[in-house]
Amino acid sequence: LVSIDAKAHAAKQHGLRFAFVIMYDRNADQTATNTSIQTALSAFVNGIGFDRTLQVSDVLQVVHNVPGVDNVRFRTVTDSTTRYAIQWMIDGAINHTYQVGGRVIDVPFGDDTVPVFDSVIFDVRAQNTFGVGA
Repeated sequence: LVSIDAKAHAAKQHGLRFAFVIMYDRNADQTATNTSIQTALSAFVNGIGFDRTLQVSDVLQVVHNVPGVDNVRFRTVTDSTTRYAIQWMIDGAINHTYQVGGRVIDVPFGDDTVPVFDSVIFDVRAQNTFGVGA
C-alpha cells in the first residue's frame, strides 16, 4: 500500500487529445452526443492506470457505443496535418502524435505514468465523405 500511494503521488500525467471523424445518427442531438462522448472518453482514459496500454480499438468502441454515434474513425494526416490521431498534450501544445505513416497507433504507459483525458476534436462528415481525407 505504501508503494502504491507513493506511485500515485509521483505519477506523471499524460494528457491525451483525440481527433475523430464522426457521423451522427440522423436524429441525434450533436451537442448532447459530443458531451456524452467526452464524458465516456474521460471515464475510460482516466480509468486505465499505470503500466497499461491504451488500445486504438478500445477507444473507437467507447465512442461508437455512445448513443447518437453512427460511425467513427480517427482523423489521419490526410484529414489534418497537425490535429489527428491521438496526441500527447502539454500545456495546450502537441508533445507527440501516436501514429505511424499517418495512422493512429496504441499508446503504452510506463509504471510511473497515467493517462488523463485532455480534449477531443470532432470532424463531422456525411456517409459519402466519411472515408475521404479533407
